[in-house]
Amino acid sequence: MPQVVEVLKYVHEIATEQDLGVAVGVDVYTQETRYKGLYGKLKVQFEALLADLRRLRGSNPALKAQIEMIEAFLIELDKLIAFPRIVQVEKEKQVEVERKVPILVPTNDLEAERFQVTLAMIISRLIG
Repeated sequence: MPQVVEVLKYVHEIATEQDLGVAVGVDVYTQETRYKGLYGKLKVQFEALLADLRRLRGSNPALKAQIEMIEAFLIELDKLIAFPRIVQVEKEKQVEVERKVPILVPTNDLEAERFQVTLAMIISRLIG
């Protein structure tokens, strides 16, 4: 459990930024190159989608407000996607913290299985 808390603290530090962040365990340059390639393909489809939305806005006056809202959202999303922040993180990090209280880890040994069976029998007799 303490290890999970430490990992969550580290992930929280990465995630508290106000921009789109991607934590990777590989070379940052490689990841940026892959991301830019994917974004280039997406940008073409994105422009076509915006053009279709603008055509629909003119042909459907009843949906004009909804289409403008979707268009504004997509434009802001494009701005966010265009400039990500890619951070390289270590694949494996050992965090050692001294604890005065022992940490109990549940195991599924023979004694625990017997205890589970006993509890199941008691519950079945109470219900039945």
